[in-house]
Amino acid sequence: MNEAMNKLSSMEDLENIDTAFDGEEPYINLEILQEKTVFTKGPRDFSLIYPGRYWLFAGQLSKVEGKHYVQYWALLLSDCFILTRRTKQRVLLVLDEPVMLRSIYQATFDVK
Repeated sequence: MNEAMNKLSSMEDLENIDTAFDGEEPYINLEILQEKTVFTKGPRDFSLIYPGRYWLFAGQLSKVEGKHYVQYWALLLSDCFILTRRTKQRVLLVLDEPVMLRSIYQATFDVK
């Protein structure tokens, strides 16, 4: 059963991955993603590979800082959210500690 679920999960990743990575070679699974991720801040021993954790989405995210937009690469996993920067060598530099989704219990938005 687990093997069938893994195959199905891989197929779903492949369907979503083209738009997430703009046609470049994608990080298809967490093992490959772990190899291409460098934790510059936050827990150095944080592992992307964890039982029950799987990749949901990755893509560009713009954040307004002062009068400028700062480009990030966001990773959404099944249990956490990670902000990174992509280098020209296709390595992801983790910019801050991963946000565990179970720790988010309230969101406040300021819309002008």
